[in-house]
Amino acid sequence: MRFFSKAYYLFLTLSAVSISFLSCKKEPRGNTGTTNSTIYGKWGLTNEVEEMYINNNLIESNTYDYNSDDETVEFKSKGVVNFYEEGILSQTYDFSYANNQIIIFDDTDPLYNDTMNVKSVSSEKLVLVQKWDEPSIGELFISTLTFVRK
Repeated sequence: MRFFSKAYYLFLTLSAVSISFLSCKKEPRGNTGTTNSTIYGKWGLTNEVEEMYINNNLIESNTYDYNSDDETVEFKSKGVVNFYEEGILSQTYDFSYANNQIIIFDDTDPLYNDTMNVKSVSSEKLVLVQKWDEPSIGELFISTLTFVRK
């Protein structure tokens, strides 16, 4: 996955960004507590903003724009998420959605899962925020991903 290629670099950057941005806690699976089903469906990535902070100071910020047909994510109501690159299915994972938080489970290493907060969602736009940090050296990374409904 390229955006999870910015996002996998949302999930591999969701290859470089997602793998780099994995959280280290194992979470229970399931969609319990889900009150909002508006994330379900296909979404095309249009924009990613990556920020790096050291000791709470913004050090670097990069913005990437995408064609919404290049990187697509599909959240299915049964807890499955599909990632597509240029319309071709590239990865499938289980996910949980509750309390405005999405957790994508990596079955190859169950200790590392992608966790993202739903910043906003409407019938046409989805904004996800993924944070990861290195507290021992004061680094914080934030990736904000904007999608449009397909």
